[in-house]
Amino acid sequence: MKKSSALLLGLLLSCLPLFANDGCEMLCIGTYGGHIYRYNFNLRNGAFTAYDTISTPDASFITLGGMGNLFWVNETDGAPGISCGSSGENKVLRRLGNIGESPCHVYYDWNRDLVLTAEYGGGSLSVFSLDEDYCLKERIQHIEYGPGSHIHQICALDDEYILASDLGKDKIRVLRFEGNTLVETGLDLDCGRGSGPRHLALDKKNHCVYCICELSDEVLRIGLGMDLEPSLEITQRICGAAVKAGGSADIHIHPDGKHLYASHRLQGDGISVYKIEGGKLIPAGFVKTGKHPRNFHITRDGRYLLVACRDSKCVEVYKINKRTGIPSFVSKLSFDQDKPVCIIPF
Repeated sequence: MKKSSALLLGLLLSCLPLFANDGCEMLCIGTYGGHIYRYNFNLRNGAFTAYDTISTPDASFITLGGMGNLFWVNETDGAPGISCGSSGENKVLRRLGNIGESPCHVYYDWNRDLVLTAEYGGGSLSVFSLDEDYCLKERIQHIEYGPGSHIHQICALDDEYILASDLGKDKIRVLRFEGNTLVETGLDLDCGRGSGPRHLALDKKNHCVYCICELSDEVLRIGLGMDLEPSLEITQRICGAAVKAGGSADIHIHPDGKHLYASHRLQGDGISVYKIEGGKLIPAGFVKTGKHPRNFHITRDGRYLLVACRDSKCVEVYKINKRTGIPSFVSKLSFDQDKPVCIIPF
C-alpha cells in the first residue's frame, strides 16, 4: 500500500479504537519484562478489560503512528532495539537493533512519517525511516552527545523544532528539522547544575514548557518565545516532592489545562499536584502512590489518572476531583511478573 493513498486511511484507523465506544479508552501498558498489555479502560466505572498481549522484551515506552501502527523501544541490557506492530494485531512486525544503549522514549513525527528515539545510556538520539506500510525501515540519522549525556525524552515544539532533554548534561537541547534531517540550533537551555531534566509537557495556551527534573526533584516553568526561532527561559522553579530523593520521573497537564501533575520515586513515592494560573504553578497537593511511579496517564475525559508503579507491579487508578484537581485512589490492576513502566492510549 502506497503512503500517498494510505495516509488518510491510517489516520482513521488509528482513531477507531478510541472512538469505537465513547465510554472506553484503549490503553497499551509497556513493562520491564516480556510483554505489552492492551486493555479496554471503562471511563464510566474505572474498570479494566483485557484486550490482548504482545510478547516483546522490556518495552519502556510506546507511541502510536501511521496506519495505526505501534512503535516501542526495547530497553534490554546488551540487546536494545526498536520495534513496531499493528494496533489491530498482537504480534511484532519488525525489530531493529541498530540503536543506542538504553532507549527510553520514542516519538512519531506525523509531518514526515519518521520515528525518533531517545537513548539514555548512549547519550544519543536516532531517526528511523518507514517503508510503504508504515513499518520500520532503517536508521537514517544518529546524533551522539558524548560521555555524560543521557537523552531521556523528545518533545515537539511545532512542525519544525523539537526538544530533547539531556539529563546527564542538565540541558534541554533544541533541534530543527531541515527536510528529514535534524540539525543543532545552538539554542540549548541550561537547567542548572545537578537538575537532571527528564520529561517535558508543552503548554501552548500559556506559551511555556514544564519540565520535571529527576535529580533536583524540581518542576521548571520555561517561558517559550516563538518569533523567528524558539527562545527558552526558566521563569519558575518549584519542588513538589514529599522527600527530595533525586528520583522524579514524569509530568503531564490535565486536559482542561487547569492542573499539572508530576511523579516522584525512590522515597516518598507519589504524585504532586499544581494549580496553573496564568502559566504560573501553585502547589495544590500531594498523593502517595505505590512504589516507583515511573509513568502515568490522564484519560482524555480528565476523570482518571492511571499510575504505572513499577516496583509494586501494578497500575493504580485514581479519580480526579474536578474542582481541586486532587486524585483519589479507586483500584489497581496487578501483574504477576512484569513491571509496568508506561501507559499509552492507542
